[in-house]
Amino acid sequence: HISLHLDNGDHAFNFALPRSVWGPWGVTEDNVVPLDETAMARTVKLLFFYESMVDFAAPLPPTLFTDLQSAVGESVSLYLTDHGCTIQAAAKDVSKLTGVEAIRTALGLAEDEIAVFGDDLNDLPMLARYPVSVAMGNAVPEARAAASLVTRSCDEDGVAQALDKLVLSR
Repeated sequence: HISLHLDNGDHAFNFALPRSVWGPWGVTEDNVVPLDETAMARTVKLLFFYESMVDFAAPLPPTLFTDLQSAVGESVSLYLTDHGCTIQAAAKDVSKLTGVEAIRTALGLAEDEIAVFGDDLNDLPMLARYPVSVAMGNAVPEARAAASLVTRSCDEDGVAQALDKLVLSR
């Protein structure tokens, strides 16, 4: 399956996303749009995966990632995430790091005045950049190594635990 994430928060899919997983995906009837040329022109991130990406376990074919890397070259950032079950593709100049930096500078905050959270390879540049960076308990080893703090998994309220620790320590 392919999911397009658009510049305004809309989503387009090449399959019918079951309504039962709309909540975990963060989509509503109002922000699911047809997969057409307009959606493709506004895409900021692509996801490639099996199933609906909620409670999935099927890894993608091992050669798909390398084949995509060969096809796009240096023009696109590709990340094999979710234990080999998802490929994320975005323009070279679009990442979680660039998004956080845009917000941080717009708000006039110093790098040590924010906290970032991550769990996978696409989070590494962001986790490595900021002094207050948190890896989730279920994070890949590289994310855990890059972060200044490791918390419990999301399912174990890891974000709340980390926020408690960060706020109480200040």
